Amino acid sequence: MIPAGTEGKKMISNADLAPTILAAVGTSFDNPADGRNILELYTNPDVKWRDYLYAETFGHHVSHRAYVWSD
Repeated sequence: MIPAGTEGKKMISNADLAPTILAAVGTSFDNPADGRNILELYTNPDVKWRDYLYAETFGHHVSHRAYVWSD
């Protein structure tokens, strides 16, 4: 799959975990999902990837916050 020690510069999210795990075992969701298969980053060098990432947090002894990252 991905050689140990490989580093990437693309933004990934925890929402990408489920689609990636399913792809690794040869299946996928029947309906669209929020995340993407990150294996595409290593199997298709021309794949168009996200330009931004939005995340938010609720609770955990911290005020509500939202973050946006961009290349």
